Amino acid sequence: MSPFLKFLLLMLGIDLVGFIIAAGIPDPSIRLYIVGGTLLVSPLISFYVVYGTEPDALMSAFGK
Repeated sequence: MSPFLKFLLLMLGIDLVGFIIAAGIPDPSIRLYIVGGTLLVSPLISFYVVYGTEPDALMSAFGK
């Protein structure tokens, strides 16, 4: 499986967990913060998990 596909699947999985957690919250404003925070943070976490912290992680991510 390519690293980019791993990145996408992990990001979608994190978003799904955030949406499921937010569905159980009765207050709409708190639900909005949970969903927004999940959408904001999931790409960062997924990139760190898949590509790591090496200095050329961005270059390897985009194939250059």
